Amino acid sequence: LLKGIWNYKTYVRSANNNFFSNFIADIITYHEEMGIELEKTNNIFRYYTDTAKSYKVWSEHHEEEMFVAKYKNWQNIVNLKVDGLCVVLPKSPKALVAEGTSQHNCVGGYADLVLKDQRIVLFIRKESNVGESYITCDFYSDKYDGYKWKCNQYLIAHNNSPTSVEARNMKN
Repeated sequence: LLKGIWNYKTYVRSANNNFFSNFIADIITYHEEMGIELEKTNNIFRYYTDTAKSYKVWSEHHEEEMFVAKYKNWQNIVNLKVDGLCVVLPKSPKALVAEGTSQHNCVGGYADLVLKDQRIVLFIRKESNVGESYITCDFYSDKYDGYKWKCNQYLIAHNNSPTSVEARNMKN
């Protein structure tokens, strides 16, 4: 059944008006994105459940790889250390969510913007405690200025501005 549907995937997607066609379209989409062939099955619902689980694991891993690739050009900034502060690059969308939760701000929602090359988020940490949130920097690319990255904001917890000493250190 699935092999035949694979050949008619355009039709199935355009017939997206009932549960079963949505169900089949999801299976086809998952397989296409993961780059694997459909298999014969006697239990379409079990096949869907297994495929959906595999897709979830695959997409999380794939998203992390894409996320790390977006920061490839920023690797040299990790060595930057000024007045006891250092830069940490987020390694995954989950790291942004954790930062947003820790800082009580919205940076956790920026993962899609990072993946679309619209934002870069850097974590500024105290060298003495690199694992603890301190300052979050948000950069955007301005297409009207030759796509140069510009700092949009740098904030501490609860969207508060850093103290004058912290701000001076940031500018260094």
